[in-house]
Amino acid sequence: MNSIGNIFQDFFRHSKEVKDNFYAINNYMEKKNISSSLKLKIKEYLSYYWDEERDNLAEKEHKIIGQLSESLRHSLKLEANKIVLADTPVFHNNFSKSFNEKICSLISE
Repeated sequence: MNSIGNIFQDFFRHSKEVKDNFYAINNYMEKKNISSSLKLKIKEYLSYYWDEERDNLAEKEHKIIGQLSESLRHSLKLEANKIVLADTPVFHNNFSKSFNEKICSLISE
Protein backbone atom coordinates (compact mmCIF):
# COMPACT_ATOMS: atom_id res chain seq x y z
CA MET A 1 0.00 0.00 0.00
CA ASN A 2 2.96 2.29 0.65
CA SER A 3 4.03 2.19 -3.01
CA ILE A 4 0.56 3.33 -4.06
CA GLY A 5 0.79 6.19 -1.64
CA ASN A 6 4.15 7.11 -3.13
CA ILE A 7 2.70 7.09 -6.64
CA PHE A 8 -0.09 9.44 -5.60
CA GLN A 9 2.35 11.62 -3.66
CA ASP A 10 4.57 11.94 -6.73
CA PHE A 11 1.58 12.73 -8.94
CA PHE A 12 0.21 15.39 -6.59
CA ARG A 13 3.68 16.82 -5.96
CA HIS A 14 4.24 17.15 -9.71
CA SER A 15 0.79 18.71 -10.20
CA LYS A 16 1.40 21.21 -7.40
CA GLU A 17 4.84 22.04 -8.78
CA VAL A 18 3.39 22.72 -12.25
CA LYS A 19 0.59 24.79 -10.74
CA ASP A 20 3.08 26.80 -8.66
CA ASN A 21 5.31 27.34 -11.71
CA PHE A 22 2.36 28.56 -13.77
CA TYR A 23 1.36 30.90 -10.96
CA ALA A 24 4.88 32.34 -10.83
CA ILE A 25 5.20 32.90 -14.57
CA ASN A 26 1.65 34.29 -14.82
CA ASN A 27 2.40 36.69 -11.98
CA TYR A 28 5.59 37.84 -13.71
CA MET A 29 3.84 38.31 -17.07
CA GLU A 30 0.99 40.27 -15.46
CA LYS A 31 3.42 42.61 -13.69
CA LYS A 32 5.30 43.19 -16.94
CA ASN A 33 2.14 43.69 -19.03
CA ILE A 34 2.99 40.90 -21.47
CA SER A 35 0.57 40.58 -24.40
CA SER A 36 -2.09 37.87 -24.30
CA SER A 37 -0.73 36.19 -27.43
CA LEU A 38 2.78 35.89 -25.97
CA LYS A 39 1.37 34.67 -22.63
CA LEU A 40 -0.49 31.93 -24.46
CA LYS A 41 2.63 30.90 -26.41
CA ILE A 42 4.65 30.75 -23.20
CA LYS A 43 1.99 28.72 -21.38
CA GLU A 44 1.72 26.26 -24.28
CA TYR A 45 5.49 25.90 -24.48
CA LEU A 46 5.86 25.33 -20.75
CA SER A 47 3.05 22.76 -20.78
CA TYR A 48 4.79 20.93 -23.59
CA TYR A 49 8.18 21.19 -21.87
CA TRP A 50 6.91 19.87 -18.54
CA ASP A 51 5.02 17.03 -20.24
CA GLU A 52 8.20 16.04 -22.09
CA GLU A 53 10.14 16.20 -18.85
CA ARG A 54 7.61 13.86 -17.22
CA ASP A 55 7.79 11.53 -20.25
CA ASN A 56 11.59 11.46 -20.05
CA LEU A 57 11.34 10.43 -16.43
CA ALA A 58 8.97 7.61 -17.40
CA GLU A 59 11.45 6.46 -20.05
CA LYS A 60 14.25 6.50 -17.50
CA GLU A 61 12.12 4.45 -15.08
CA HIS A 62 11.36 1.95 -17.84
CA LYS A 63 15.05 1.64 -18.73
CA ILE A 64 16.03 1.05 -15.11
CA ILE A 65 13.27 -1.53 -14.65
CA GLY A 66 14.58 -3.26 -17.78
CA GLN A 67 17.92 -3.72 -16.04
CA LEU A 68 16.33 -5.84 -13.31
CA SER A 69 16.40 -9.62 -13.42
CA GLU A 70 13.31 -11.27 -14.88
CA SER A 71 12.24 -12.39 -11.41
CA LEU A 72 12.59 -8.93 -9.85
CA ARG A 73 10.91 -7.28 -12.85
CA HIS A 74 7.97 -9.72 -12.54
CA SER A 75 7.67 -9.07 -8.78
CA LEU A 76 7.80 -5.31 -9.33
CA LYS A 77 5.10 -5.41 -12.03
CA LEU A 78 2.94 -7.65 -9.89
CA GLU A 79 3.10 -5.39 -6.86
CA ALA A 80 2.81 -2.16 -8.86
CA ASN A 81 -0.22 -3.30 -10.85
CA LYS A 82 -2.17 -5.39 -8.35
CA ILE A 83 -4.06 -2.33 -7.12
CA VAL A 84 -5.58 -1.91 -10.58
CA LEU A 85 -7.18 -5.32 -10.36
CA ALA A 86 -7.97 -5.09 -6.66
CA ASP A 87 -10.10 -2.02 -7.31
CA THR A 88 -11.95 -3.70 -10.17
CA PRO A 89 -14.63 -6.07 -8.82
CA VAL A 90 -14.93 -7.87 -12.15
CA PHE A 91 -11.41 -9.22 -11.72
CA HIS A 92 -11.23 -10.06 -8.04
CA ASN A 93 -14.76 -11.51 -7.93
CA ASN A 94 -14.60 -13.63 -11.07
CA PHE A 95 -11.01 -14.76 -11.56
CA SER A 96 -8.45 -16.70 -9.55
CA LYS A 97 -5.51 -15.08 -7.82
CA SER A 98 -3.20 -16.90 -10.23
CA PHE A 99 -5.02 -15.51 -13.26
CA ASN A 100 -5.00 -11.99 -11.81
CA GLU A 101 -1.25 -12.26 -11.20
CA LYS A 102 -0.72 -13.20 -14.83
CA ILE A 103 -2.80 -10.21 -15.90
CA CYS A 104 -0.72 -7.93 -13.62
CA SER A 105 2.46 -8.98 -15.35
CA LEU A 106 0.95 -8.02 -18.74
CA ILE A 107 -0.17 -4.52 -17.72
CA SER A 108 2.11 -1.81 -19.01
CA GLU A 109 2.19 1.83 -18.03
